[in-house]
Amino acid sequence: VDIVRFLAANFSEKHNTAKKYANILSKMFKLAIAKGLRDTNPCDVLDLSDYATPSRKTIITHDAITAIRKGSLTGDDGKLTDSGPMFCCIVDMSYLLWQRAGDIRTMTEFQVSGATITFMPGKTTKSSGRSVEIVMTPQIREVVGRARAIKAERKIVSTFLFPTGSGTAYSKAGLYSMWSRAKRRAKIAEDFVFKDIRARGATDAKKGGATISDIQAHLVHTSERTSEIYIKERLPQLSNVVTDLPWQKLVRGSES
Repeated sequence: VDIVRFLAANFSEKHNTAKKYANILSKMFKLAIAKGLRDTNPCDVLDLSDYATPSRKTIITHDAITAIRKGSLTGDDGKLTDSGPMFCCIVDMSYLLWQRAGDIRTMTEFQVSGATITFMPGKTTKSSGRSVEIVMTPQIREVVGRARAIKAERKIVSTFLFPTGSGTAYSKAGLYSMWSRAKRRAKIAEDFVFKDIRARGATDAKKGGATISDIQAHLVHTSERTSEIYIKERLPQLSNVVTDLPWQKLVRGSES
């Protein structure tokens, strides 16, 4: 009862956080059982159905991404920002590679070879262990070159491809803070988040004729069904049903 009240009082609107806390508490009680401090785990009977995270169906527009990129380049004082150019590189690479934000912002130079970019997504490391080698296209090569030019110009020595001015990888909070500021400057009111770029890239590829198996490999999903659901939730179905207005015929008949 105490756990139920704790979750409801603190995370009624933060479903993912509620589930994370419940998971941590469950592990704590398992440890307590192993040490002989308890006989039962109260988290085993928790009903977390109220904390189910709804599927995100938002699809960010190209215009919104363009505006956010532009908003990142100029600060509130009207001057050019230091982080804007590298932020644009991160945005562009996220769209081209469809990888999660954490895997993009922590990309290293060692992942980039002459012909491919290799990813072992952090989310799959402890599960499927899947990885992917993405072929270098001219567009990807251009973003890599742009990021390296920024590093050279600013004399940043770092193994990260998209480092901060001090050479470290952008933190999750740092990247999302840049996104929020750029979105505010761009006057974007919609609830677009950084991870929507990944879905936009995959959805555009599907609309462009990419096969579901290719999309699965690119997204590093464990099954085609996962990729199908991922795309289907964001890709509106096309309807070509033609419907006439019956009363228009009656009106025309009476007029004649």
